Amino acid sequence: MAPESTTVSENNTLIQVTATTHFPIKLTATNFPVWRKQVESTLLGLDLFKYLNGTQSAPTKLLPDNKPNPEYTAWFRQDQTLISALLGSCTETIQPIVSSATTAHQAWNRLTASYASASRSRTKLTISRQLDHPNIIRLLGYCKDEHKCLLVYEYMPNKSLDHFLFTNAHGIVKPLSWATRVLIMRGVARGLTYLHSEKLGYNAKLGDFGLVKYGWEKYFGSENRSKYPFQLDILSSPLPSYMTSCHLSLKNDIYDFGVVLLESITGRREYDPNLPDEDQNIVGWALQIQSNGKNVKEVMDPRLGDNYPLQGASECFALALRCVAETSNDRPSCEEVLQSLDQIYRRSSPVKSWIKIF
Repeated sequence: MAPESTTVSENNTLIQVTATTHFPIKLTATNFPVWRKQVESTLLGLDLFKYLNGTQSAPTKLLPDNKPNPEYTAWFRQDQTLISALLGSCTETIQPIVSSATTAHQAWNRLTASYASASRSRTKLTISRQLDHPNIIRLLGYCKDEHKCLLVYEYMPNKSLDHFLFTNAHGIVKPLSWATRVLIMRGVARGLTYLHSEKLGYNAKLGDFGLVKYGWEKYFGSENRSKYPFQLDILSSPLPSYMTSCHLSLKNDIYDFGVVLLESITGRREYDPNLPDEDQNIVGWALQIQSNGKNVKEVMDPRLGDNYPLQGASECFALALRCVAETSNDRPSCEEVLQSLDQIYRRSSPVKSWIKIF
């Protein structure tokens, strides 16, 4: 390991800036956790990791008297040395991710995000290839190179649920009937029940939820939960329990399911910035409707008109609100959700065909 030292003077105090220019292990597409650990341990020992994690921000270039700021000079040299160290520690295929970064913090974030994307693809592949259920879309194959992994799923001619719920808002597609909406959500509940109850060692979300692996420790270790918060971006909605603890649980699936059930009932998106501030988030808006004691007709998708059973709609709305309860212990299990939807569906008009969604 070859150190580089630069000495600058500030208020008669000598500041010694030392940078490592070499890491023994090269970063490849598959060894990020090991590589990251060696970088962290090396730079923490030199009190330099603060440049990567963003706690050491850039001083101003100039002093109040417009003279060059020696602190900035020291920071800049150190930061650029670390960028070079990161670049030199990457294989040629990884180097383009770092090469255009202007700060070490930016380079570190890009590498972390790139690994997050690759790990998500590998996790989806690992999970999907083992699943076999009528309500879970089937993985047909995959194609991957050093940077990307493309997953090929079975063709879904009926497209996605949001296509029917939200494209319909412009009158392009015929709205889904009430019975069809309940049928679709019942199918999603069946898929989730299969994943929750078969003790597969992991859990996944269906369709627009994306795939989220809950057997986290099996792949990354329990100690890394808080170290890799970037996994949050694969959740379709901000779970209160995750936002406070960074821990996932089976009941988080139920929360996401409740959000989609609310979308199916109301025809509204989870978040709509075009609405007044208090109505933009569908969960907050629905809870406000409930607390005000308003009739369920206030929340129903207007494109349904009066073509739905009032009792079934009320039960669905109440079920959705249970699913999005802030405390996970207050949310129902998948079995309870499926049982409730089965009862609601039996009282709805029958539909000849079933729809599997992605």
